[in-house]
Amino acid sequence: MAEAQALGPPRAADAFGLGIAAVSSAAFAASFGFNFGVGNQVAYLIPALRLLDPGLLTRDWFATRTTQYHPVFAELGATLLRFDRGGWAVALAFTLTVTAAGLALYGLCRKLAGRGALATHLLLLALLLATQTRGPALTYVFDRELQPSTLSSACLIGAALAFTTGRVFAASVLVAAGSLVHINFALLCAPAFLIAELLLGRRHLGRRLVAALALPALAVLAFLPTLRAAAAPSADADLGRHVYLAIRAPHHFLLDAKLAEFWPLLAWHGLALAALVPLVRGPSGQPFVRLAALTAGVSAVVWGGTFAGLGSERAAALFAWRLAPHAELLFQVLCLAAGTRALLDPSAARLYTARARTLVVVGLGAVVAAYAVRHERVPMEVVGAAAFVGFVWDALARRARTFDTPAAFRSLWARHAPAFPAVAAGVVFVYFAVGPLARIPQRSSLLAGASQEARGLFAFMRERTPKEALFLTPPDEDSMRFLGERAIVVDWKGSPAVPREVLAWYRRIEDVTGRRGMTHAAELDGYDELDAERLEALRARYDFDYAVVRRAHEGAFTRYPRAFENARYVVLKVGTPQRAAASSL
Repeated sequence: MAEAQALGPPRAADAFGLGIAAVSSAAFAASFGFNFGVGNQVAYLIPALRLLDPGLLTRDWFATRTTQYHPVFAELGATLLRFDRGGWAVALAFTLTVTAAGLALYGLCRKLAGRGALATHLLLLALLLATQTRGPALTYVFDRELQPSTLSSACLIGAALAFTTGRVFAASVLVAAGSLVHINFALLCAPAFLIAELLLGRRHLGRRLVAALALPALAVLAFLPTLRAAAAPSADADLGRHVYLAIRAPHHFLLDAKLAEFWPLLAWHGLALAALVPLVRGPSGQPFVRLAALTAGVSAVVWGGTFAGLGSERAAALFAWRLAPHAELLFQVLCLAAGTRALLDPSAARLYTARARTLVVVGLGAVVAAYAVRHERVPMEVVGAAAFVGFVWDALARRARTFDTPAAFRSLWARHAPAFPAVAAGVVFVYFAVGPLARIPQRSSLLAGASQEARGLFAFMRERTPKEALFLTPPDEDSMRFLGERAIVVDWKGSPAVPREVLAWYRRIEDVTGRRGMTHAAELDGYDELDAERLEALRARYDFDYAVVRRAHEGAFTRYPRAFENARYVVLKVGTPQRAAASSL
């Protein structure tokens, strides 16, 4: 009877746990801040602006003449902006999405850890607060703003919950939904779920594969024209791919110098193996088996793509290691849930021999060492705190089972055992949440706001220039197109991914910086060396109407009238707005 009760929480306790999980998940989501018009949004929401107003950005090369990969996200963005052009609807949609993902993680913890679900969930969120879900090569599960990968990551976490509970078709629906938002996730998640099904055995394999992969395959087919355009052979495809991988985004794709960043993921592999091998033999092991199979599938995609990407730019373009933080997250769920299950379920605890416990301790040491090598102090502290909670609880539990312990203590322990690790985990969560939550005003673009000078420039562009105006702008200031709502010649952030389009973008970057054969973003400062002669050559080529120069660099342009100026920017009027499309490369 006692062992049966250990498998799941009573209804009242479960409702209480769900409430705490909702609040803690919302706190985790809020820790990213409330952001709009930052990061990838300045590129990914451009199609949304044009859906709201087709007259916007008609002369913008990036907006009108490059392949846009996220049409579903564009529709969602346009819908949110119809509610609030100031961006709060977009920011709150991010918070709700991450909160929902947090609740899905609680569902996983509840399925795996039973009465230890709340403790598992709170420790997991403390760890996610510490890492901000970041993985190697600047990958992440969630970043600070709503973007296509935010929704796809949430769908993947929901699919992991559905898959673990045996609802394969529901998992397939979620993977397909995430794939429609972000095609790269379809190309990576479908193989992961295929591997997971193969690992679960041959029984009804064909039927299971159809249920798991049919809808994601249809999602991929919806993007087939786009994929064919991206893969179309051309004389300069290899050069365009190299520019994108090695010059535009080396922080993601040049892995040679970043292999040490994979150490935490590798360490979590080892700890999960040590924690799960004894547990999967027990009566409560089936959910662990299913989630472990899926995690192994995701991990196989990550490692296979990583090693392939080291030797091939074509393989690197698949960006398989973008799922590395997702694999790490799933390993963390498995490890923490296995620990709490072993602490609270006597039948599970008996599976861990002295040797198995030693391996778990070694695995914990490996995780701490991996974070120490990476100089990631806070995640190391969270893992240490989680281990301390487990060891203290285990010592108390052992004491409660001895005959010389007072009966009152044994009775209290039997009734409220799960509350002890949950309270301790809550203390850990609050301790590590205070700092991130206190920094919300600094991390929130909507609360802190852009600088007064930037706001003045964006207002001038929107309100005092024709809708069809074209601007030459500093290419390292990537929010001018989006927040100014006017066409620009080029910027660093607004880069396409189709190789031939990448080369056209790169030539524009070379033109506006004056740097031929540029190899890294630091060379964007060449724009500040702009003079009247080069400005005229650029105007002849791109037919822009206004040029934005930074204060202290306007002295070379005395012949041009100033349309706007403040302490940071000077806008030169260099031509008459034309409705004709700008010249192309």
